[in-house]
Amino acid sequence: MIKTPFNSTRQSQSAILQADMQKAMSSKQIKSGYYFRLPAITQLTIPQQAALNEPKQIALSGGPGTGKSVVSLWRHISNYQKGKRSLLLTYTTTLKQYLKACCRLQDTSAANNVGTLIHNKL
Repeated sequence: MIKTPFNSTRQSQSAILQADMQKAMSSKQIKSGYYFRLPAITQLTIPQQAALNEPKQIALSGGPGTGKSVVSLWRHISNYQKGKRSLLLTYTTTLKQYLKACCRLQDTSAANNVGTLIHNKL
């Protein structure tokens, strides 16, 4: 497994998403404080594209807004477009819902395989 850190040289994904959220909130497109826009594959940074194109399993690490969820989602969609199956898991239900919604626009089968990781608490 290859571990890939992200250090974006472009404007951070967080700043882009925040600007999009402010636009959407001001135009009343959304009512809650949550908003996620899947960037086009051509908008990924070079390290993100390298992680996307890596044929082996990888573990992504990086701070908030570095694009871990974006790359994971594009890898998941890409697997389905290549005829491979994959399962995309996240810790939060909110992120799962937004990833599914973004995924559904690209590939319905891939969207059906986005879920949350459940932990048993002692």
